[in-house]
Amino acid sequence: MIKRIDHIGIAVRNLEESLAFYCGVLGFRQDGEISSAASDPDELNAMGVTAGNAYRCVVLKTPQDGVLEMFDFQTNSTPNVVDLPANSIGKLHLAFTVDDIYAEVEKLKEHGIHFYDNPREDFMGPWVYFQDPNGIILEFVQRPVPVSYTHLRAHETVLD
Repeated sequence: MIKRIDHIGIAVRNLEESLAFYCGVLGFRQDGEISSAASDPDELNAMGVTAGNAYRCVVLKTPQDGVLEMFDFQTNSTPNVVDLPANSIGKLHLAFTVDDIYAEVEKLKEHGIHFYDNPREDFMGPWVYFQDPNGIILEFVQRPVPVSYTHLRAHETVLD
């Protein structure tokens, strides 16, 4: 039985730029690093990565100990998922809970971050989408109370 999500791993274009954004702007902290010395062919195959590649992986943690692994591969595959429309199969976004979405938006705007739109509000509270330096879609959400997704069924729309 699955207990919880352990971590999320993402491939990035530029690890240093990503670390500057996630640690310097979003407030993550670096918790460890795995170098390409661990990139043996059997390991790469077990990860679904093209043979002959090498990588550097940095483990980041949120203030509440959520774990994000960033992989900087020596050779990236094409096409890049970030170049695909948001409704493409396999496309993802990462959502982060914040205390004050409007303050966070202003802080990120000072760092030149472009948002798709201003924060919007629905029955679950305000939310807003933007991209990290790699083009990965991120979302900030501010929940007025802890959300239980089981109560959402009354608000769902059935698609035929």
